[in-house]
Amino acid sequence: MSNCQNMGTPDKDPRADAEAFYNRGVDYANKGEYDRAIQEFDEAIRINPDHALAFNNRGNAYRNKGEYDLAIQDYGKAIDISPDYAAAFNNRGIAYRNRGEYGRAIQDYDQAIGINPKDAEAFIGRGLDYWYKGEYDRTILDCDEAIRIAPSSTEAHFNKGLADVGECENILAIENFDNAVRLSPDHYERTYIDNYKIAQVKENVEIAIEALGEFISGTDNCDTATKEYYKGVRLLYWNSKVRARKCFEKAKSMGYEPLCKVEQHLDNLRKARERW
Repeated sequence: MSNCQNMGTPDKDPRADAEAFYNRGVDYANKGEYDRAIQEFDEAIRINPDHALAFNNRGNAYRNKGEYDLAIQDYGKAIDISPDYAAAFNNRGIAYRNRGEYGRAIQDYDQAIGINPKDAEAFIGRGLDYWYKGEYDRTILDCDEAIRIAPSSTEAHFNKGLADVGECENILAIENFDNAVRLSPDHYERTYIDNYKIAQVKENVEIAIEALGEFISGTDNCDTATKEYYKGVRLLYWNSKVRARKCFEKAKSMGYEPLCKVEQHLDNLRKARERW
């Protein structure tokens, strides 16, 4: 007769299940499926109520859905669990900015910077909130610090250019926008030319046009086909649609394909001009 006794399987650590739900939530969030991500984060939190990462990422999902109150609640819970969670302070700052509460956003960025003084994103975020408040000098200081930490930050150069516009320093603005273009042409196009909320006044659009012209005139910025495309974009903003179309056709013949963005340029330009 065997003396062996079935001891059964050891109890499974429930935290492993929480991590599985959390990881699935991250995957769904990365695919833009925020409702499904939230469901997975819900389960992770149900199993492990101290899962600060799950609260933070559920907050991100809510924020991306425009549900800022719920996002702020989740970031607060993440911070309660992990008081040195700089990313949660950063994210809550973004949510407060989305609600137009720039002072509270700045307070959160202050906390993030206190935790990690080398966090360029926190300086960029705080600087942007100062810009919304019209405190352009403080925006410039924060952007300078962000550039010192991360010299290749397109956003820091770009935001500094916006602050220069506010300070009526158009030459400096063009220099900073040009730096942003050189670092990342697609980012510049997406966040400046295609962002009619920023291009609310005619002068801003004209500065964008000027900076784009300097980019086009550079010899090493991009290939000929891409330059033709950006020439077309610039001509759109000068309201020269026939000449712009010729540039787009030439760019396409050279192999530049993403011309579907032209309609978006036209729509955003129309919206910007409605505000002049």
